[in-house]
Amino acid sequence: MASTDFCISKERLRVFRECLKATATTPEVLPDGDDLWKDGWRIVVELLDQAEGMAHSQGQLDCAKCIERCNRMIEKVMSEEMAVLPDVCRLWTRNTDWDGHWPRFVERVGAYHLRQVEEAIPALEQLRLRWQEVACGMADRRVCRLCGLEHASAAGRMHGRSFFCTGCWSAKAMLQRNLGDRTELKDFSPAETHSFFRAIAKEKEKQGGRIQWVTVRATLVRSLTDRRISTFRATCTQKELPLSVWVNQGWDKTLVEACPNRFSEELGTQVYAVPVRELSWGEEYAKIEEQVLRHEREGQKSKGGKKKKDNAANAEASSDGELDLPAAEGSVSDKKGKPEVDRKKLLAKNVALADKAAKALGPLQGTATGVSKLLEKVEKSGCEIPEGIKQSKDDCMGKLETWVTAARECINVHESTRELWKDAGGDLLPLTALPFEGNDVKLLLKQATEVQSALRSLLPKKEAKAKAAPKANAAAKASPKKRAARSHDSEGGDKRRKTGKSPP
Repeated sequence: MASTDFCISKERLRVFRECLKATATTPEVLPDGDDLWKDGWRIVVELLDQAEGMAHSQGQLDCAKCIERCNRMIEKVMSEEMAVLPDVCRLWTRNTDWDGHWPRFVERVGAYHLRQVEEAIPALEQLRLRWQEVACGMADRRVCRLCGLEHASAAGRMHGRSFFCTGCWSAKAMLQRNLGDRTELKDFSPAETHSFFRAIAKEKEKQGGRIQWVTVRATLVRSLTDRRISTFRATCTQKELPLSVWVNQGWDKTLVEACPNRFSEELGTQVYAVPVRELSWGEEYAKIEEQVLRHEREGQKSKGGKKKKDNAANAEASSDGELDLPAAEGSVSDKKGKPEVDRKKLLAKNVALADKAAKALGPLQGTATGVSKLLEKVEKSGCEIPEGIKQSKDDCMGKLETWVTAARECINVHESTRELWKDAGGDLLPLTALPFEGNDVKLLLKQATEVQSALRSLLPKKEAKAKAAPKANAAAKASPKKRAARSHDSEGGDKRRKTGKSPP
């Protein structure tokens, strides 16, 4: 075959490779109702079948396996499974060492297949050009890192390797300007970040393209509350208790009976699994709102901003000799809003105190139980407790019991006022202060550990088991037997030698 035909065949191979790239990158640009590109793929399958047979005949098994894999994937593409097209593209572009086999390959293909390839090339070339047009149009659009939406390149800015749209960039700058570096967005996942900035974009559209800091702050508090509640729901546990216990705790009987239940062989009765969730949306909203407001105040103090004087105009008017009128409407609204602010602050303090009590209750209760059990063992053993250890034990147990009672009472009172959290007119009272701090709990637990060690040392020690005889003694005992055996063998050997002699 002439060299020109070989060059043309390599050019056809290049076109097929380009079409593979185009189809694998953007399968949605395939022309509807145009089956010429499918004819081209069928020709590629036939060519690869012959190349596979040639590779097997020449002993190139690795090349044959690659061709077979590529062929199977193309058959899937022909059955309209478009998801495997990227794999086809990677396999095709990886095996560039086939060029050395193309002279013999083209001789075996023959003129018939080459004419079919020649007829299919225009349709494939048209597909490649269409892909290039779509790819160029997609290059002018970028995805924002904050909201995750596509925007035109001119509708944002590049910061390093990341693209930020104008709306998200201004919202981010507003958060940093008012809250400083203490913004809680650093803990957000990418999905939560996208949801937050998309919510800000919707609020901006509602307000006619402009958004104020009050709206951004409310959106942030709402997102933080939803995140906290959803995170807690993921770790929500269920308690299995009898029906009478749930009813005594104040649960509705019909509500408990609707929960999953089973028969407990240990208790000999039916137990009901009720999901217990300690947090509520209103509680977390008030807590997070107070936290964001505190960060905002700290940010304003760091900038050294001056407070505005709202009553300056009223002072000037009264100095001119006008009538002494009541205060402005703003002061009245402040008086009306002050009880609500105080109520939110009180609720936040109660929540913090209850969380502190719940955090300390577990270690304190567990330590008290451990000391009591160890004390029972010492009393059963009949050991006498020294005066110093007894005094330390009494002091430690007294504190443990007092603190456990105070923590449990704080939690119960806080839970009993759950209905008043949402009721603005309810009389919410402050919780009683706890008799301990965080460091006090650590010191008491350390003291309890020392008391347990002292009590454990009073218990009678178990007798140690007798040790086994050393191996040296065993060897010494066995050695006389070996010597006796050797002597016996030597005597027997002498006798055998004597009896074995021939007669004189």
